[in-house]
Amino acid sequence: MADGTEKHRGIELSVFGEPVKGVRLIAGGTYIHGTEENTGTPANDGNMPIGVPTMMFNVNAEYDGRCCKA
Repeated sequence: MADGTEKHRGIELSVFGEPVKGVRLIAGGTYIHGTEENTGTPANDGNMPIGVPTMMFNVNAEYDGRCCKA
């Protein structure tokens, strides 16, 4: 965006745990509400900025294999 500003408001939540010894799970989610403001073009004010996702989710798992124990 050449003129104006972007405002991003949202929330991010993460959870993690070790359900079984040696296995760790991590998960998260993000909700973002982005808007363009003071762009100089009234039709663009209030629009969602390009490249800003509304929702994102991620999941990660880690495992301690036998070859990795000290």
